[in-house]
Amino acid sequence: MGRVFREVKVRSNIGEDEVRALFDTGASRTFIRNDIAKKIGSLVELTRPRIATLGDGENKIKIKEGIFLEISLDDYVISTDADVSDKLAHELIIGASTMQEWGIVV
Repeated sequence: MGRVFREVKVRSNIGEDEVRALFDTGASRTFIRNDIAKKIGSLVELTRPRIATLGDGENKIKIKEGIFLEISLDDYVISTDADVSDKLAHELIIGASTMQEWGIVV
């Protein structure tokens, strides 16, 4: 499992913010912290909440909302949906599915 941090610009339908993103090959999905998500976009309530297991392999969080993001990294812009939670240690966690979709190699 690899972990790399980078400053990125994250944007949604209301605005944008610069955040420190964790590129985490051990995370299956992309996650954004609730306070950042609310600043930049409209949250979408999920029809059915998802359960996500945190990096410690034991603690679980219930994901009730999602958001669509554009992430600017250097000269590249990638788009992805992200799960929203207030229980994240990092502002943005870019998971393996997003990295694989966009050909990002850590």
